[in-house]
Amino acid sequence: MNDGLESLLRPAAIAVIGATEDIRTYAGAPLHNLVGHGFRGAIYPVNPRRAVVQGIPAYPTVLDVPGPIDTAVIAVPSDAVLGVLAQVVQAGARSATIVSSGFGEEAAGPRGKVRHAELDALIRASGIRVLGPNTTGLVNLADGYVPRAAHNQLDPADVRAGGAALITQSGACGNVVFNRAQAHGVGIVAGLLGKLTSSRIPDGVQVLPNQVALATQLQHAVGLAWGLQLQRKPGVVLAFCGEGAASEGDFHEACNLAGVRRAPIVFVVMNNQWAISTSRQVQSAGEFYRRAEGYGFPGVAVDGNDLLAVYEITADAVERARRGEGPSLIDCLTYRLSFHNTTDNPRAYLPEGWLEEAEREDPIPRLQRYLAAQGLWDDATQAAMEGEVAEHVDGAVEAAMAMPSARPGDVFENVYSDAPARVRRQREELSRLTGGNA
Repeated sequence: MNDGLESLLRPAAIAVIGATEDIRTYAGAPLHNLVGHGFRGAIYPVNPRRAVVQGIPAYPTVLDVPGPIDTAVIAVPSDAVLGVLAQVVQAGARSATIVSSGFGEEAAGPRGKVRHAELDALIRASGIRVLGPNTTGLVNLADGYVPRAAHNQLDPADVRAGGAALITQSGACGNVVFNRAQAHGVGIVAGLLGKLTSSRIPDGVQVLPNQVALATQLQHAVGLAWGLQLQRKPGVVLAFCGEGAASEGDFHEACNLAGVRRAPIVFVVMNNQWAISTSRQVQSAGEFYRRAEGYGFPGVAVDGNDLLAVYEITADAVERARRGEGPSLIDCLTYRLSFHNTTDNPRAYLPEGWLEEAEREDPIPRLQRYLAAQGLWDDATQAAMEGEVAEHVDGAVEAAMAMPSARPGDVFENVYSDAPARVRRQREELSRLTGGNA
């Protein structure tokens, strides 16, 4: 095997650059997975701010590592990747896996394209083998080499090690291949899987799963509200979106149908004034709440950082819908205190002083100050509440990590209450292909 590929797939020593204690992040998960899967080679965490990471001695840079390295996992901010990869080359590594994003993706913008070109030039000039950027990494269960940027570990017992390898972007596809291989006694040495059970709404919970596609949840929400109306059931639907979603055709279609049907729904626009780097002034010539009048229902603007004001306005809109008076639109003017996603750099486009103003209007300390003035909040109360929240979140994370691995048949679950004939045929075919595991 080519030296670069051998070092990438079966290294004897690895540097994990940017490694952190938080195993739930792309920077902490690779080290956690390497240890958890029993990797027998040398592991060198690299973090200039820590002497020890996840119980292993750490080093300020990859050049400070005491022994030779075959490969490196790079999990640092996108602007730092080029310099770090140059150090990896200098350290003599023959390959690297870059899990960092912020390069060729559309959201990375022009700066991302520049980063990608610079990275490509270095790779070509040095001859180093690189997997990535923006990858979850790879899995070699046979050797316990799992520098995977996802904290849910793969169980080696779930798959028979063998001579075949799998590269997949789709968890559902990966599940089908893994299970079919198992049914035919074929060993898979590597692969990545996802989970589909998050699409199931738990019993008694009236909250839909997060919708990634922009604004499409609004039409679903109107359908739910109209359904309640047709069945003469009590209830009101709250539909949330950002002001960026208000530029989508789905927003218009949802509001128009809701107005025509006088559906019991409240549209809440979380207007943080920036759709990634596009300001609301560029998106709309008028205020968002004024659009409601054209759809035949009221709209109102509210200080989105004032919890009590938002509650009062929303409660009024919900009661209005309960009385059969139709939809409302609430424009919550607020701020985004952090980046939109991991490829975003807000300081590249926000006006000077914007973030400082946003921090002054942060609704959490604002509410705390109000409660303190009413004698309802102090340091002891805050410590107790933060402890309770941390316990709740930790419990939820543990429960999620303990979820069973996905099965091929999960792709059919939670879609139809009564699946049509064509879907039943597809499931039967998949069951045959996977040895009855669908």
